[in-house]
Order: sequence, then structure tokens, then C-alpha cells
Amino acid sequence: MKRLLHLAVLSGLAAGAVLFTLHAADQVRRDLPGDYVEGVVLSAQLDAAQGRSPFDPRGWAEPPYRIHLYGPVFYELGGGLLGRVGATPTLVPGRLLSLAGLALALGSAFSIGRRIAGPGSGASLVGVLAPLSFLPVLIFAPQNRVDTLAAGLALAGLAVAMRGGRVAPALAALLFVLALFTKPTALAAPVALFLACLWRRRVRDAGILAGAAIVLGLAGLAAMQLTTGGGFVTAVFGFNGANPFSIGGLFKAVQMALGQPLLVVAAGLAIAGLVEGEPEERLVALYSLVALVLALATVGKVGANVNYFVEPGLAAAPVLALAWKRVHGTVRGLSLALALTAASLVVALPRVALEFRGRAERATAESTLRPVLSGRSVLTMEITSALRAGAVPYLNDPSIFACLTAAGRFDESRLVADLERGAIAVVLADSDLGESDPVYSNWSPAVRAAVVRHYELTSVLGRNLFLYQPPVTRP
Repeated sequence: MKRLLHLAVLSGLAAGAVLFTLHAADQVRRDLPGDYVEGVVLSAQLDAAQGRSPFDPRGWAEPPYRIHLYGPVFYELGGGLLGRVGATPTLVPGRLLSLAGLALALGSAFSIGRRIAGPGSGASLVGVLAPLSFLPVLIFAPQNRVDTLAAGLALAGLAVAMRGGRVAPALAALLFVLALFTKPTALAAPVALFLACLWRRRVRDAGILAGAAIVLGLAGLAAMQLTTGGGFVTAVFGFNGANPFSIGGLFKAVQMALGQPLLVVAAGLAIAGLVEGEPEERLVALYSLVALVLALATVGKVGANVNYFVEPGLAAAPVLALAWKRVHGTVRGLSLALALTAASLVVALPRVALEFRGRAERATAESTLRPVLSGRSVLTMEITSALRAGAVPYLNDPSIFACLTAAGRFDESRLVADLERGAIAVVLADSDLGESDPVYSNWSPAVRAAVVRHYELTSVLGRNLFLYQPPVTRP
């Protein structure tokens, strides 16, 4: 019985890994946007590839307006890769960079799992396979987004610190700072490691870690400020701070996250490990919990998605490895592991099928849009499609500009005036802007009103692409 259950669990984990591989390969092969954030990141990478700073203050002073809210690491690395292919608007280099970040994350998690669970029983392998069928990792890890690389750098820093040595705290600090300069909220690993060092009275290591991180962070901050004319702090800290918190968005994201069996089980295991585990087991448990708490604390921002749970999903790998070591020899433990594996696949399969269908619809929409958008000014959330059609996005992220307008940080009067006189050739919206104002929209009320008054809805593509153009003046 145990052998059959053991085989069933491993088969389920292998199926999840195959599902992830097929999904990631299809994303790279078809090179179609997964969500609008990929296009926003792509526009920053194109800036970097063409020698422009993504944080140039002129980006939010005059059209075409651009704001980029993450750190420079993913932008510059992705821009460097784009430069190798002629700085064309393709998502493939950024997605390959994300997959490299995933490989770093899984390799580091494997090293940590092997350290705390030992080389026997295949526990560390089970630990790194399990997150691949966790929906946020499955869907978002291969995308051209900062989350996966930031998590990979954070886990690498934790693995280096746990391996020990004289330079380990300083090297870990460097990796943590790189993670923060990739995604500014990637704080879980350094916070957990610092607290664990203090708990174990390793004051020297805690001091080196904190000191090195502060020095490196301030040096990087100063360099970015000097090279961007002060735009870096304004964009990454000032504009991010203007993004409002939505209770409705928080409840929706938490509901989606808690609907993922792996995350719930991993959180329970981490709490138990924090109470009863050995020092290194407590460290990985603390990291897993801090990553989850930070995700819950920030996912309520307007426009946030379950991609915020990519790091908690990957951070769960060592926790799950340790759990496997303890339960794989019992029928009850194997039965629970099989139930968890099956539940993760049941949750993931419908969404993956939807993603495949969505990419087919997007391919049709892009071919239709290309002649409409080519060489024209466009206001849209579909930045990737606009860039690939040779259009000029008037805003690189209407959602964040709407938030900044509401916070009094951006004057949209020129945008509204350009809409009123038809200077923007195409508006491609993600909803019918003529409907009554929703609770939350990617478009400010003034922009919605200007489009409804001065543009005609000329076509609807797929389920949520609404094409508006100025009315044709007939003689």
C-alpha cells in the first residue's frame, strides 16, 4: 500500500511539473501577452535596450507618458537581452529571464531542503516539484514580470547564509539587495534571516548582514538617483506609495490564495515548524510565513494580482521537503500528500486550459489590431500589442496614472484635451467605457467621460477588447 501511495504522489508531482513545462513552453513559443503588466515591463526593457533610463523624470512630464515602479535589475537585464535581438518588442527574452530566476529559486530551495531534510527520501526533490502546480507559480512564474527573479535572488541569499562561512552574511546581503532592486517588496528573506540570527544570539552575523545590506542598498540608491536625475526615488517610492489600498481587492486575492491547498497546508506546516523545529527549520518556516504575511499585506493594492503569492509558493518548498521526510513512511502521511497533490492539480487544470484558449483568442485579436494601430498614437492597457504593432502608447500604464491622478500626483488635463480634439487615434479599452462607472476601473472618470463623448465604439474583439476611434467626419 505504501509503495502504491508513494508512486501515486510522485506521479502527481511529475504531472504538475509536465503541466508547468507545457504552459511555460507555450508562453515562450507563442510570445503573446499573459496580462497587461508584461507590456509595462516590456516598455521599460525597451527603454533600457535603447539607452534610455526607465526612471527619467521626463517620462511623466510630457507625452508619451511612462512610469516604471520596480527596481532596475529586471529592466536592465531584460533590456540587455532585448538588445541582442534588435530591441524588438518581444516578451521572449524577459520570459526566459524569469525562467532563469525560477531555476535559481528551485536550485536554492533544493539546496536548503537537502540541508534540513537530508539527502535521503528524495525530500528536497519533492519540495521543489510541489510549487510547480501551485497556481500563482504555474501561471505567473514564466511571465515577463519581476516576481520570479526577485524570489530566486532571495532564496539564493538564504541558501548562501545557511551554508555558512566568513563571507556568507555579506554575500547573502548582496543577493538580498539585488532582490530588493528587482522588486522593492522582496523583504521576507532578509527580515527572516536577521530575526533568526538575533533569536540564536548570532549578533555578529546579524550585524554584518544588516550593515552590508544597508551600505549596499544606500550605494545602489545613490547611484540610481545620480544616474536618473532623481527620478528613481520618485517613481519607485513616491508613485508606488500613491497606489491606493483596496479592501475588495484584498478580499478577492486572499480568497483566491486560500483556495490554493498547497499554500494553506504550507502555512500550517510552517507554524508548526516555527514552534517545534530545529534552528534551521525555524528559519525556513519563518521565511515562508513572513513571505506570506508580506504578500497578504500588499496584495490589496489596486491592480494587484495573485502573482504576489509567487514568492510564498516558492518559499514553501523547503517546508514541504521537511514535511515529506517526516510523513513519507506512513500510509496516513502519504494519503494526505496524495490528497494535496491531487487538489493542486484539480485547481490548476481549468485555469491552464483557460490560459491556452486565451492565447488563441489573443493571437486572432493581435492580427486584427496590427493594421489599426500601426504607427498611430494609442491609449490602451494592451501595451504589448501596441508596441508590436508599431504604435505609440500615450500612457504606458493607464491604471497607475489613474491612481496618481486621484492622489493629486499627476495632471491629466493634457490627456483629456488630446482626447477631446481627437489627437489620440485609437483607444483600446479593457471594458465598455460607456457603461456606468464600476467600483474600480483602470481609467479615471475624466478619461472615461472624454472617450465616451468624443469617440465611437467601432468594434469588440474577443471578450474584453473594446476599440474606440474618433468619429469619421463625412462631407
